[in-house]
Amino acid sequence: MRKIAISSIIVLIACLNLISCSSKQSDLNQAAEEVEKYNNSETIPSVQGLEIKEIDLLADPLGQGRDSIIYTFTDKKGKLGKANSISIDTQILYGPYKGTDVFKLTVSKVEVIYEEDMNKKVINGIEMEYKTINDRILISARSQGESYTYEAKINDEYTVKKHFDLFYEVISSRNFD
Repeated sequence: MRKIAISSIIVLIACLNLISCSSKQSDLNQAAEEVEKYNNSETIPSVQGLEIKEIDLLADPLGQGRDSIIYTFTDKKGKLGKANSISIDTQILYGPYKGTDVFKLTVSKVEVIYEEDMNKKVINGIEMEYKTINDRILISARSQGESYTYEAKINDEYTVKKHFDLFYEVISSRNFD
């Protein structure tokens, strides 16, 4: 009798885990539909080995269809956290899940122009502007009518080179399939 009770508990826990994983996926599918709606059939970027922990929509205050989508990636996504919007113009489409940020990626139709001098680098035909400040890196590029801005912290695991590789992976998977 005791073995049956323990087996039932194990089966129940397994079912709850499956339901939880399914729910996270359906939430991401809903967010994908929202992203497509706001940004002309844009797909959610993916990076091998990382997960999206939050997707935010920064609405164009002038209503000209120049919304920005902000993706936050992590290497260890945890439980769903409390939703605290960045500003009144920002709507959370997915998450936020707990986890350490690896990088934030902003995708927008608005061309990003920096007032400060930025370094330039070309990787496989994609021209990137970047700047490192202390332990942070900012990388931007424009490709096929969209601006990509990448913000991240530099550390032993995520070096400057690794961040360029991740940024290139995101852009190339979205534009050159």
